[in-house]
Amino acid sequence: MLSSTDFLEKQIAFVDIVKERHLSLTNGNLIIREGKTIVNKISISKLFCLFIVGNCTFSTRLIEALHNYGVSIYVLTKTLKPNFLIGEGLQGNYVLREKQYQGKINFDLARELIKHKVGNQLLLLKSLRDKDDNLKKAIASCTELFSKVMNATSADSMRGYEGTVAKLFFLHYFKPLGRYRRMPMTRNDIPNLLLDIGYTMLYNILEAHLNLYGFDIYKGVYHT
Repeated sequence: MLSSTDFLEKQIAFVDIVKERHLSLTNGNLIIREGKTIVNKISISKLFCLFIVGNCTFSTRLIEALHNYGVSIYVLTKTLKPNFLIGEGLQGNYVLREKQYQGKINFDLARELIKHKVGNQLLLLKSLRDKDDNLKKAIASCTELFSKVMNATSADSMRGYEGTVAKLFFLHYFKPLGRYRRMPMTRNDIPNLLLDIGYTMLYNILEAHLNLYGFDIYKGVYHT
């Protein structure tokens, strides 16, 4: 079970493998080598999880030491997609999953997530310097919709508010980049291409973290 001390004192380490590297154990430290050169050294006692992006080699002795300290190794692809997990992570966190399945707090969690999303989009629109009349109207509409999100009583209505804000946000925020419109997976312009790459990598790393902490990633709180 996670405690506040784990979040305050322990670290999550990312090893991005540009070239093939070797991971080993020396005096309670995780040693990362590229050839014969040591590129990093991390104390195992301070590790919570080790994320490895790409390919590397490591010994069973290192895996045993990490297991003894409760440190999991999560191997990701170069797009940060979860590949496999070495170690049990927090899969035994049944109390967390009980709360997920009860569903009593699901809507409150969903509203909190959408509140932050809409709030961030509104802040970004307000940060634009050159505000024409259309942008000012969009900011006013988003401000009103933000209040509606805060007072929403159903996921259906909240999805409507979220979608309207997103449409206004993309229309105005990406206008200087010559964006056509939001069209996932079509690669019709550079902004859409970069958004898809960013969304994919963000989704992948969030999935890895949720799985590591013991959440059932198939149980949603908003898009169910």
